[in-house]
Amino acid sequence: MSTPREAREVTPSPRAGYAWVLLAVVLFSTIEVISKAMGPARPALQIAFLRFFVAGLVLMPFALRTLRRDGKRLERKDWVLYSGLGLVGVTAGIGLFHMAVARLQANQSAILFSGNPVFVAALAPLLLKERIDRRHAGALALGVAGMACFVWDRGGPSLHAAAGVALMITSMVAFALYTVLSKKVVARHGSVVLTAFASLLGGLFLLPLTWAAEGPPWRLLTPWHWLAVGFLAVFATAVAYAAYFHGLRHVRASRGSMIFFAKPVLASVLAWILLREPLGTATLVGGALIVIATAVAIGGRNGG
Repeated sequence: MSTPREAREVTPSPRAGYAWVLLAVVLFSTIEVISKAMGPARPALQIAFLRFFVAGLVLMPFALRTLRRDGKRLERKDWVLYSGLGLVGVTAGIGLFHMAVARLQANQSAILFSGNPVFVAALAPLLLKERIDRRHAGALALGVAGMACFVWDRGGPSLHAAAGVALMITSMVAFALYTVLSKKVVARHGSVVLTAFASLLGGLFLLPLTWAAEGPPWRLLTPWHWLAVGFLAVFATAVAYAAYFHGLRHVRASRGSMIFFAKPVLASVLAWILLREPLGTATLVGGALIVIATAVAIGGRNGG
């Protein structure tokens, strides 16, 4: 039986949960801005590899401690499972995400990726047997309309803009698949173990791809690049994911996820301040449509 002290440690107030989620969203909001600030000399796949490989190394001691504490060890099927999740969520999802960021403005990338729950809503009926209704169908339509605004704000349907949006959409689909599949397995070992092994293995899968396409991932690193990569890996990935999932343990997921809507707003403001990226009318309209689409997709009965 838990003592009163233990109960207080594992059941903090909802305000504390929201604070952890908000901290995570603030850290997530820096990813696009810092990635763009590193400049075109830093290839996209190399950023993705270094970010998640280092994050996996940072989280690994905590993951191993969690396994020892719970008296568990990874079996062969766990290695296969985490390898698959890393391949889908990190190698494909995050690799394509950073390739898209290189072709879009930082604020556009952040707003566009905030529509990820729309794709989760589309995949959930297939993998989790959740029925899709008119509400979710309407959310998907709003999301597609919002994405069209981003192509328009880049000067019309140019090849460069279309490529960036297409890469981001594919990234969102892969990351949504990663999210849905993770929902089935996270209870087995916990979010820290899942994130540590998926990040490390997904990063390792990225290594041969980035080496073949862009050269050794450390070849063009300057002291500024190392500082930026260190921040992205430690704070915007390892700490941010840990804070996000820790916060969602203590508040309803649907309500906690609402704070994620702050990400495109924060990223757009940071990009405007640090990168002097303008906030075009079409970008604002597209962002509003995607925020509405996301709210509709994760809404419904009982906030589920």
